[in-house]
Amino acid sequence: MRIGIVDDAVEDRKLVRREMNRCLRESGMESAEYSEFDSGESLLAVYRAGMFDLLFLDICMGGITGTETGIAIRKLDRHVKIVFITSSNDYAAESYRAKASHYLLKPHNYAQFHEMFEELALTPDLETPGSFLSLPDGMRIAYSDIVYTDYHNHYVYFHCSSTAEVRRTYMSQNEIEDLLCSRPGFATCSRGIIVDFDKIRRFTDSVLSMQNGDTVPVSRRRLREVKDAYAEYVFIK
Repeated sequence: MRIGIVDDAVEDRKLVRREMNRCLRESGMESAEYSEFDSGESLLAVYRAGMFDLLFLDICMGGITGTETGIAIRKLDRHVKIVFITSSNDYAAESYRAKASHYLLKPHNYAQFHEMFEELALTPDLETPGSFLSLPDGMRIAYSDIVYTDYHNHYVYFHCSSTAEVRRTYMSQNEIEDLLCSRPGFATCSRGIIVDFDKIRRFTDSVLSMQNGDTVPVSRRRLREVKDAYAEYVFIK
C-alpha cells in the first residue's frame, strides 16, 4: 500500500504515520510506503493517477487548502482514498466535492484513528491483491482503470478512464502482453494495441469504439479471434 500524507505540521505527519503503522501491524497487513508533503502545492506538482492508494490531507494549511487539493486530485484520480484531517468540522460540506472516504478531527486518539482504518480496510478496492498492475519503473495502474494500451518506439502508452493524461512506461509489447493478456477481458486487437473488453462501447468489423471516446483498429488477421473472445467474455460475464 502506498500512502501520501499532506500536512504543514511535521509532528502531525509523524502521528499519522505512527498510527497507520500500528493499524497495519495489528491487522497483520504488510507495511506501507509513505511519501510526505508540507503543502498541497508540493503534492500537486508531482501527482499522477495511481500514485497512492490512500491520501491523508490536512484541510487548514498555508497556501491552497486541503479541500482545494483534494478536489484537484479527484479530477486526476478517481480511485485514491482521501481522508481529510482537520481541527474544525466546518469544512465537511465543502470536502464532499472531493468524494472523501473519511473525515478525522484533530485532536484524535488511536481508537478514533483505528475506527477510520477499519472502515477503509473493509472497502474492497483499498488494496485488493492483484488489483494493480505494477510496472518496471515503479508506476502502478489499476487494471480496472485501463481502457487500452498502445506501443510506439519501445514505450507502452496507457489510456485510462480516470484521467485524460496518457501515461507511458519503457517496456516491450511482448512484456505488456504477458502482463495483461493473461487476465480475463484483455486482448490484443491489432499490432501493438491491447484493449479491455469491459471498456468497449461498440464493436464493428474494423474498429472498436471505446468508453473514453477513442477508436482503435482491429486487424483483419485478428478479427475472428477477437470477436470470438469478446463474445465468450460477454457471455460468461
